[in-house]
Amino acid sequence: MVLRRPYAFLIKHFKKIHLVLFFIMLYITYKGKNLLDFYNGYLSNKVSLISSNDYISFLLYFVIILTVIILFAVYYLMRYKKKPRLTYILLMIGYLALLIVFIYAKSNLKILEVEVIDTKTVRLVRDIVRIAYWAQVLSLFPILVRALGFNIKKFDFDKDLVGLNATASDSEEVEVNINVNTHIIEQKSRRQLRELKYYYKENKAFLNIIFAVIFIILTIFIVIKISTSDKIYKEKNIIDTNYMNFSIENSYIRTTSDDGRVIVKNNNVYLLVNMNVKSKYDNNYVIDTNKFILKIKDNTYLPTKKYYDSFKEMGIGYRKQTLSYENYNNYILVYSIPENYRKSEMIIRYDDAYDKIYRIKLNPVNGD
Repeated sequence: MVLRRPYAFLIKHFKKIHLVLFFIMLYITYKGKNLLDFYNGYLSNKVSLISSNDYISFLLYFVIILTVIILFAVYYLMRYKKKPRLTYILLMIGYLALLIVFIYAKSNLKILEVEVIDTKTVRLVRDIVRIAYWAQVLSLFPILVRALGFNIKKFDFDKDLVGLNATASDSEEVEVNINVNTHIIEQKSRRQLRELKYYYKENKAFLNIIFAVIFIILTIFIVIKISTSDKIYKEKNIIDTNYMNFSIENSYIRTTSDDGRVIVKNNNVYLLVNMNVKSKYDNNYVIDTNKFILKIKDNTYLPTKKYYDSFKEMGIGYRKQTLSYENYNNYILVYSIPENYRKSEMIIRYDDAYDKIYRIKLNPVNGD
């Protein structure tokens, strides 16, 4: 099999390659603008998410990786010809960072498909996407300049093209023997390993940057996967949050008050959640009960204080009492839910500080 060195091809088609690269990057910028527009619309309640794939798909990941590969090929040409190459190094690092941003945004969109996220979190993602978008816009200009040929004399490629016949190594053919011979394969493998070591030593600084960026991408991707994984706690599990420890001990479905009166209204029943809780730092911490969101199917419910007096025998209703630092206190929360949901799966979602979310699966029993 005969292979041809790529340098002559890259030099002859330098402007065409940059023109293709420009349109690929323009597509990525367009997708970034769509994503930014979504977050702006979502925060202003003008749009809702239907599918995360509408904004970030596998194709977008592929196109970004293709962009990095093309940039690397051009960088290698510039290095071989001893031309300025800082622009391509910065663009490669930038688009690898952009890949991380899209992976993070994708994980955020996947959550938005099924539930509501704290506005602070959505705004943070929006701001990151905005920075990435404007960085993409700026990255288009140097590529467009090279695609149109402005300042092309800076690279002195005209002399390279004229001298291609004299510099035959740019396009020389290399014959590769593909006959199967284990002894020859072993020899070539050892030789290639030595050459690979020499190549690494010659390009140590640049390769270390590439390896470091890949390592950072993988690390961030794994961290995002772990942090966004849907761990489900059970009743009686102690949950350690930033400001308090709590556990949901039991949950009950009630249709009557303590004195036996039927209090069902509008075909609703009452879910009582009994929990133990204590502060982690001082005796002045107060719970925001709106952070204890009940999720049933695609619906969410917040606690109500309206019916605490009807269930005094079940426990003390929480009304912004300060938490004890030394001992657990026991309180109840009450939710009004449709009667036909009493057999459905119920999840309490607690939104902690720093956007950490805890989910507790309830197992309510009849409390009448």
